[in-house]
Amino acid sequence: MDDISYLLVAVNDVLTVLDRFENTNNGERDLQLLLSKLDYLQRIAVNLDMDDFLSEMFGRAHSLMLEIERANQQSIGYRACAQGDERRGRPSFHITEEQLSFFIEQGFKVKDISSMLNVSVRTVERRMAAFGQTFLTENHPYPN
Repeated sequence: MDDISYLLVAVNDVLTVLDRFENTNNGERDLQLLLSKLDYLQRIAVNLDMDDFLSEMFGRAHSLMLEIERANQQSIGYRACAQGDERRGRPSFHITEEQLSFFIEQGFKVKDISSMLNVSVRTVERRMAAFGQTFLTENHPYPN
């Protein structure tokens, strides 16, 4: 296989993995594969003595994907568990009355609670309404 063929196969591999990365829920594994393919592509460009611009672009793409990976790892924290009832529509998150009561007693607002549980504000509001709890909003920071 000639040099250009190696490069074309490597570029095709990167594009295939990138397409799969964008269209699947298994992003972490595909991100690792994408990083390795970009690293390989950059090494091929250097070894084949390709134009410096190409090597630099492949290196930038690799660096950008590394930054995305680091950002994803830092943003992963606690997340309320989704209830696996296999119904259609959005998943229902398991948030207990005890959790919400604790946050309310500590003086947290709905926005803060939703951020800590990694769910939407509306999800927290619905759970609070279901449990008959008072909303903590900017206008009403303390329960009645």
